[in-house]
Amino acid sequence: MRFLAVFEKTETGYSAYIPDLPGCIAAGGTLDETRHLLQEGAGFHLQAMLRDNEVLPKPRDVIEVPVSEGAVGIIEVEIDQENPGEALRA
Repeated sequence: MRFLAVFEKTETGYSAYIPDLPGCIAAGGTLDETRHLLQEGAGFHLQAMLRDNEVLPKPRDVIEVPVSEGAVGIIEVEIDQENPGEALRA
């Protein structure tokens, strides 16, 4: 699955969130660290949704997501829907 991620510069590094996964946020000292933490968090977030039998959100297109002055990037999170606890690749 591919989700849009919004990255913003902060005083101490970067913060990021995924608009289609409310509550899925990350912060790090570098852009690369923040991206890695967000990818990992998104994988765990989606695994928990599957474990709880929730319907996964359909990722919106970049033109459908309102963003602030922050930079926009795309991350990809892959999950094996038959065995979400075992397969996480971000």
